[in-house]
Amino acid sequence: MRFSCVAWSPLMASVMVNSGYDGSVTVWDINKVRRLRKFNEHEKRCWSVSFARTDNHICATGSNDCSVCLERFDLFFTGLKVKIWNLNMANSVMTIRPYFVVCTVNFGFTKNELAVGSADRSVYLYDLRQPLRPLNVFAGHRQAVSYVRYLNPEEIVSASTDNNLRLWNTRSAECTRVFYGHRNTKNFVGLSSCGDHILTGACLKICSK
Repeated sequence: MRFSCVAWSPLMASVMVNSGYDGSVTVWDINKVRRLRKFNEHEKRCWSVSFARTDNHICATGSNDCSVCLERFDLFFTGLKVKIWNLNMANSVMTIRPYFVVCTVNFGFTKNELAVGSADRSVYLYDLRQPLRPLNVFAGHRQAVSYVRYLNPEEIVSASTDNNLRLWNTRSAECTRVFYGHRNTKNFVGLSSCGDHILTGACLKICSK
C-alpha cells in the first residue's frame, strides 16, 4: 500500500498514524511494532492526517471524497470530507463536508480549531463545536492549497501549487504576506513551522522564513 501522509502524536512519542492511497487510516505503536487500529471510512484517497496538539486521542483526516473525518483514538479528516476520529472507537465521531477535495488538515492550538486546505484554492477554518459552516474562509491562491500550518493562535501559513505561500490572520481572514521564489512545476513536498519560522520544500528549491 502507498502512504500519502504520516503524523506522530505530540503527546505519545510511540504512536504514529498514516493515511493511504486506498483511503485507509492506520494507527501504529512503533515501540511494539504493531498495528493498534485501522479505519476504512474514506471512499477515496486520504491525503492528510493531523493530531490535536492537546489530546492524543483526537485525529483529523482529509480525503478525495470531499470530507474531513474526526475519530477518537481520536480525530481524523478525509478527501471531500473531513472526518474526526476517536482512536478508541471503531468509527469516526464527526464528518465535515467542504464539498471540494480536501488536500490538507491541521489542528490549531486547541482541539476545537481545524484548518482545511482545499482544491478549490481556499483555506477553511472550522470550530469543531459548530462544524456546519466554517468560521472563516481564506481566499487568494490561484491553484489548489497543498499544505496549511498554524504558526500561532492568530496566524496560519498556506502553500499552494501556484508557487506561493501566504500568511493569514485567523481572526480577520486577511492575507498579511505573500512569499514568492519557488518554481514549482508539480507540488510542494512539505511545509513545517516553528514559532516565526517557516520551512518548505518544492520540486526545485527550498526556502525558509
